[in-house]
Amino acid sequence: MLILYDKNHNKGSPLKLAKEPKVERELSGMETLSFYYPETKSLNIKEECYIRTKNQEYVIKETNNLTPQWLYVNAQINLEDIRGKPIENYEVVNSTITDAINLALTGTGWTLEFTNISRRRTVRRSNCNGYDVLENIRKTFRAELVYDAVNRKIYAYDKLGQDKGAYFSDELNLKKLTVQGNSYDFYTRIIPIGKDGLKINEVNNGVDYVENNQYSSKIITLIWEDNRYTDPQILKEDAIAKLEELSKPICSYIADIYDRAKMSDKYKDILDFNLGDTITIINKDTQTKEKQRVVKTIEFLDEPERNSCEIANRTLKFEDLQVGIMEAADTLSQITTEDGMVYDYKINFDPIRQEFGQIVAEKASITELIAAVARIGTLEVTSATITQLDTEIARINDLYTIKANVGELTAAVGRISILESDVASIDTILAKNVFAELAQFGQILAGSSIIAEGAIGSAQISDLSASKLTAGIINAAQVTIQGTDGRLRIVNNRLQVFSGTTQLFERVALGDVHGDGSEYGLLVRGADGQTTLFDNNGLTDKGFTDGYNKLDDNSLNPVKLDIAQVVTRINEGTTTIESSKIYMDNKTLDVAIGTIETTINSHGQSINSQGAQITALNNAIQLKVDTQTYTSDLDNINSQLSTQSSAISLLQGEVAIKVTQTDINNAVNPLDSRITSAEGTLVTHATQIAARVTTTVYNSGIADAKDYADERANAAQNAAISHTDTQFNILNGAIQLKVDENIYTSKMQQVDGTLQSVDAAISSHSSQLNLLSNEIALKVSETDIDGNYLIGKINLTGTTAKIQASKINLVGAVTVLSDITGNLGTITAGTINGITINSVNLNSATINGGNIVLSGDTSGVQALVINSNTHPDRASRFSGGSIQMMNGSQVTVWLTNLLGGLLSIVDSNNNDNKVELFASLGGGRVNCGSLMVRGGAEVNGTLIAGSLSATNLSVGGKNVWNFMRGESVNGVDMNTVLSTGFYHGFSQTNSAFNSISTFIVINYSNDWIVQIQFAPKAAIEAWIRARHSGTTWTAWKRFIA
Repeated sequence: MLILYDKNHNKGSPLKLAKEPKVERELSGMETLSFYYPETKSLNIKEECYIRTKNQEYVIKETNNLTPQWLYVNAQINLEDIRGKPIENYEVVNSTITDAINLALTGTGWTLEFTNISRRRTVRRSNCNGYDVLENIRKTFRAELVYDAVNRKIYAYDKLGQDKGAYFSDELNLKKLTVQGNSYDFYTRIIPIGKDGLKINEVNNGVDYVENNQYSSKIITLIWEDNRYTDPQILKEDAIAKLEELSKPICSYIADIYDRAKMSDKYKDILDFNLGDTITIINKDTQTKEKQRVVKTIEFLDEPERNSCEIANRTLKFEDLQVGIMEAADTLSQITTEDGMVYDYKINFDPIRQEFGQIVAEKASITELIAAVARIGTLEVTSATITQLDTEIARINDLYTIKANVGELTAAVGRISILESDVASIDTILAKNVFAELAQFGQILAGSSIIAEGAIGSAQISDLSASKLTAGIINAAQVTIQGTDGRLRIVNNRLQVFSGTTQLFERVALGDVHGDGSEYGLLVRGADGQTTLFDNNGLTDKGFTDGYNKLDDNSLNPVKLDIAQVVTRINEGTTTIESSKIYMDNKTLDVAIGTIETTINSHGQSINSQGAQITALNNAIQLKVDTQTYTSDLDNINSQLSTQSSAISLLQGEVAIKVTQTDINNAVNPLDSRITSAEGTLVTHATQIAARVTTTVYNSGIADAKDYADERANAAQNAAISHTDTQFNILNGAIQLKVDENIYTSKMQQVDGTLQSVDAAISSHSSQLNLLSNEIALKVSETDIDGNYLIGKINLTGTTAKIQASKINLVGAVTVLSDITGNLGTITAGTINGITINSVNLNSATINGGNIVLSGDTSGVQALVINSNTHPDRASRFSGGSIQMMNGSQVTVWLTNLLGGLLSIVDSNNNDNKVELFASLGGGRVNCGSLMVRGGAEVNGTLIAGSLSATNLSVGGKNVWNFMRGESVNGVDMNTVLSTGFYHGFSQTNSAFNSISTFIVINYSNDWIVQIQFAPKAAIEAWIRARHSGTTWTAWKRFIA
């Protein structure tokens, strides 16, 4: 707990909202405290104020608000009394560290509590303060200091810490290890020089140097001179100690660790460490296994898992060396003039001043006496300021003391304003007020009792205000925290919320969810106390409950939905979607489908009429064509054609020489007129022939007719085919919806086969017709190409003839006995029964009609496929009207624009039904009853605008419970967040922690609401509060640290 004191050292309030408080400690004794505090709550946090922890006190030296909404505070250990003492001249010669430190602390109120250093050294310093002198003492004596700012005591250690066998291992408690090393100040030999050129030859076997080759056999020499040394043995000892560090490169490690010793007592004996301890480092990545000292620690007071430390083989840093150099430079500048001469008054030499081993004098008049040790037989002083007084007997008439430690006090009368005593045996106490830190009473009878801070072993308290508990830890393993009627309970590491009337059962468990330490997290059960709605893996199958009712508009990202299963579940429902709520092409669906139905009915009538004509024509063709007669005549034609071809070949050269261009033109022009007339007749009757005649007959007939066709006929036929294709593209959508699938498939295959045969035959003979065109014009007589003659020949022959579709004009009834393929152009008819339209070649179709009813069966028939999966970019648009799909075992609908109208799926078979909605649904609303989603796996597009409502909504096969998911509460008053769900945000008010947090709200009723808050840190930090029987919230209780 951090407690704030003002600039006059008056106690203030605890800093309960401090975030990330951490303490950095170094072997030099310096300590730094830093933390963040909410800027709006930090008005009293100023520079030079004080902060006290349980065992240390700091003074604030820096504040800044560089982090939004947070004030950064940095404070150093409070050494103001030491730093504030000016010292003009300080000197101890060949003195112990005890005498040296006590002399430096004179008049500060601080004392040396402990030291284990026995060596003697000389320390001199001038024009400085008490802390500067202590730093000199620490370096000269090679000491490690610890400051206790609360009790104003100093501890001086030869070597702080110990080797307890603790270790850092990347397999247990080492998160990250950073290695740093250098050898900039590496030496293997030192020549030490003391005062007046003192060397160590006489105590070092005649050698003036010491050396250490622990790391390298190189000889790198350092001359070290220090005028404070007058004893060669001491000079040698310190040179050896100094070379022990300088003879090896600096190697330091920055270790991020899991401080498990502070997280759990079971690791306390093997993993605990403190500043100065020797640690064994084990790291597989860097192949490190060695022992080093902890020279710096960083301790997070509330988050021990974030603790780190710095480990090194040397305590003196470059900064320390730099400080020493600067101190020497400052001393030099203080005693020298601008031209480099020495001030005479700065020279510490006086002929009268001498150094004596012993002085015997009758009388000495001394203006100021500075002595490390003084032994005086009788001392008479007018005024004495003594930091620490040790005396056997003291007779004092009037004693005024701020603090006295007395082993045994015998007094006739004692008038004491404040008495602090460990043990007091008093027969009778007569007091108006009694203040005791620890009091043991067999029984206390009190009308009223006020205890500012108390530790009570066992207490029975009928009424306790929770606001009075401001610090400490309540061990939930020993104490059970229970709410009204036992509906909220905290035991050990487990928080439980119960429900029920006659018998309570668990609804929510947080922390150790099973109570056996096997699993930690959050567990939410259903109203039966058994069904798991939410666990460590997230929302369960049963978590989507009926209580969810309806999603708010735009509250759920459609990506979270399995659209295929949603649509499949729509198939299973019976709720009617009003067609007026669905828009297609800016029209409601009922209007759009009505237009489609009208168009289809019209075309259906036309197709029925054409069907009758086709049937009649088929009968006529059967009566007309005699296979034997046709075959005989065709053979004659082939014979004549062969003869004529030979003649043409013989006369080709003569014709080229004989006939002039004028003769050719005169012959060709009448021929063109007769061909045009023949084409008209041929177009009129070609459809009857194509529908009846087999492929073989077509091929034979075209062989006979090749002498009578030319380029004009070929061009006209191609134009007719193109026109037919266009008409079929327009009506393809209508035919697909209207015509019976089986009949249509059969007849279309017949037509396609016939037309393909015609196209192939025409292509194979086109080149021959082009070469013989001129010869035909000269050779063939007009009677040879008479249309009636040609048609007669075709009807009589059994050989297949192929005629381009552009020359086919269906007149009358046509019966198609085989599959029809290719582009059929425009079909105007009445009713088409039993056809199948292949949507692969049906592009950009517009179907105008009323209601469309598609009835499939349960054997896997696709009742309706719009916009094939292979062409999802080719939009099919429904405008108005309605679509009803019934009893289809698979229903697939790809819709780019579903605007208005009604889409209804009625299905009694629940096996793999699905409706796939591609891209967007536009405006409007889809209403679904019963279970909405079933089966399916594919999701396409995005649901936008409108709303989705259901009596019983299921997502991914799971019921959706009334749980808000991921709603932001940035800057929101948490007293107003009452709906069940998950929330996240920051800067919220009336929360336990107003930074970035996650909330869980459980609303059992408006009178019973529980809020749980989690902080996003490395370890779980959680608070809980509740509202019961009204609008008053309980205080936030932190149950996970």
